[in-house]
Amino acid sequence: MTMHVPQWEYPEAIEKLFELANDDTGGSCGAVLVLLAAYNPKVWRIDFSAMLSLDGEYFTAAMAVLDGRSFGGTEPHKAITNGPERFRRLWLDWEHLPECTRKSGQ
Repeated sequence: MTMHVPQWEYPEAIEKLFELANDDTGGSCGAVLVLLAAYNPKVWRIDFSAMLSLDGEYFTAAMAVLDGRSFGGTEPHKAITNGPERFRRLWLDWEHLPECTRKSGQ
C-alpha cells in the first residue's frame, strides 16, 4: 500500500501534534494519544472521543500521522529530528493518562 498523504506531510503533521501536545489545551490529550499510539500501538490506544476534541487542522494532522504510520512504513520517531528522545519524553510526561488509553496487561 502507498501513503495517501504526501511523504513530506507526515513529519509536518507529527510536529503540529507535538505543538498541540505541549500547549496543555483541551485537544492536547487527543494529540498525545495519536502520537503515542503511532509510536507504540502495542501499548497505546487512540481514544476516539479524544480525537474528536481536535480542531479541524489538528484533526487533519492526526489523520496524516495515522496515514503515514499505517501506509508509509516509517515510525513517527524516525520521521522527525530528535524523534526518539522527544517521544520518550512525551511518554513520560503523559504516562498518567487513564488506563483506558492503554491495552490491558501493558
